[in-house]
Amino acid sequence: MVKRPRSVLKVFFISGCIGVLVVIAVLVLAQVRPMDPSLYTVMLCLAPGMIVGIADPTTPIDIALTLVVEGGVNFLLYGLAGALLFSPLIRSGSAPTPASLLNSDTDKHKS
Repeated sequence: MVKRPRSVLKVFFISGCIGVLVVIAVLVLAQVRPMDPSLYTVMLCLAPGMIVGIADPTTPIDIALTLVVEGGVNFLLYGLAGALLFSPLIRSGSAPTPASLLNSDTDKHKS
């Protein structure tokens, strides 16, 4: 039973890292091509912390602080969402593990 909280923390960490990757992807896409105004709504849904970027930071310190806030907000939001969504599966023991996924694939090929 001790491994259950660690599993929830792992899910929180992995989901939070996905949130940070979303922020990076949205920032890269915004720099590569001009954004259509209708895409700002999608951007704010995927990365709500990006509302901080409206301040348009100009100095390197301001840019770094803005990135830390945007990434931190997304890390927390995605981490909490992942932990809340997957914690019932982890507690019940029905969450798939990599070992169970590998075993189910090999069982299908044997029959």
